[in-house]
Amino acid sequence: MTVGMFQKMNAHYGQPPEQAKFFWSGGPVEVAERTWFVSFFSGVTGFETDEGLVLVDSGLSRLAPALDQMLRRKTQAPVHTAVFTQGHVDHAFGLSAFLREGQAAPRVVAHRAMPARFERYAATAGHNQAINARQFGGTVDMREEQLDTFGAPDPAPDTLYDDRLDFSVGGVRFEVHHCRGETDDHSFVWCPDRGVLCPGDLFIWAVPNAGNPQKVQRYPGDWARGLRTMAALGARSLCPGHGGPVVDDAALIRRMLEDTAELLEVIVERTLEAL
Repeated sequence: MTVGMFQKMNAHYGQPPEQAKFFWSGGPVEVAERTWFVSFFSGVTGFETDEGLVLVDSGLSRLAPALDQMLRRKTQAPVHTAVFTQGHVDHAFGLSAFLREGQAAPRVVAHRAMPARFERYAATAGHNQAINARQFGGTVDMREEQLDTFGAPDPAPDTLYDDRLDFSVGGVRFEVHHCRGETDDHSFVWCPDRGVLCPGDLFIWAVPNAGNPQKVQRYPGDWARGLRTMAALGARSLCPGHGGPVVDDAALIRRMLEDTAELLEVIVERTLEAL
């Protein structure tokens, strides 16, 4: 994360999510019973259950300790299960900061395509840093400590799924759905018992990051279909990959997801017409 990103987050500090949009940071915000959202550049959602925490995403490794401190203002429960919505460094590399001393190793859920992403990162670290420097600013010096995330996270995913995975922790049900979008390994998480949707970077309070000629293929068509699937769930609260949560406003959530889907559909349609 660059100095410019920090400056933009500081400039929006204290603003409501609908005003700060992508750059909202804060929390813990209670989004449902025993469920909290925190964000420092990227978001983490913690679902407390009688068997421990279910975490959705884990933040950047350098910022995860601050995210953990925010969340621990509400719960000291050990992490039972973590779900990584995608394999980018701002989602899958901060889990170790949330683990309690002496706790059992958590289950780590991800889509089956994610391990191949980490292998590619390790093999092409210099290339990844060069294109990230062009997009976000920063260094291409591979000696820099900030580059230690071009590999696999620790803990790494140990529970892989293909299309959908349903599980329960402490009597609370969770659904993990595959949806290609910003990445081929992307998932969204739905907790029907608490009405909470975690879309990862499928919704970020900004124009979807659906196309970049220097990055790998993005999937706007699948992305739009996934957004419409999520809109039909009737979620009462939404915890995005970036930006602030929407709490107890099902109508707003549906509109945001459907509007973003329509944007992607129009982009795909008009791009194909122009070819």
